[in-house]
Formats: sequence, structure tokens, C-alpha cells
Amino acid sequence: MQAIERANRLHPDNPYQLTLQGRLHEWRAIDNPFGAEADNREALKIYKQAIALRPMWPETRADAIRLKVTLGERDAELEHMVAQAKKAGPYNAAVQSAIELTGSER
Repeated sequence: MQAIERANRLHPDNPYQLTLQGRLHEWRAIDNPFGAEADNREALKIYKQAIALRPMWPETRADAIRLKVTLGERDAELEHMVAQAKKAGPYNAAVQSAIELTGSER
């Protein structure tokens, strides 16, 4: 975690590194169920930053959708994320899996 945080301080506008940091938070959430919600919320925040920097990366959008569902945030933002993910990667397996979690139509 320290290495990716340092990398992001050195290159704060690198969406790939942000995505890696988000994934580290997700993995830490799996390993520590007592801190899972905080780590998942942090991962979601980081994924949103990565999406803002590179909006056409479908996998990052899928990660964000999955986390919104995990956190129980079935709201207008989730619907918007699904619509944008369908545009960014309509045939992407990660996008299709994430959309399936929401119960939305493909």
C-alpha cells in the first residue's frame, strides 16, 4: 500500500495506478472484514478518480459498479454508472458481470 500511495503522490494523474490502489483497498477489505466497509468506500472513491481521468476504461467502471452493489448503494449514481459502462464497454466481460450484479438488463 505504501508503494502505490507513493507512486500516486509522484504521478497523481495516472488512472492505472489509481485503479491498482483501489484494488489494494478491495483486497484489504477481504482480508479484514471489520474494516471492509471503510476500505471498500475508499476503493470506490479512488475508482471514481480513475474514471474521471480515463472515462472510457470499462473495467474501472465495472469495479465501481460492483462496489456500489457491495455497499448497498442502489441509487441514481449506480444507474448512471451502468449506463456509462454500457457505452464504454458494451461487450466487455467485466462490464457484463457487473451489470448482472445490479439486476439491470444488458
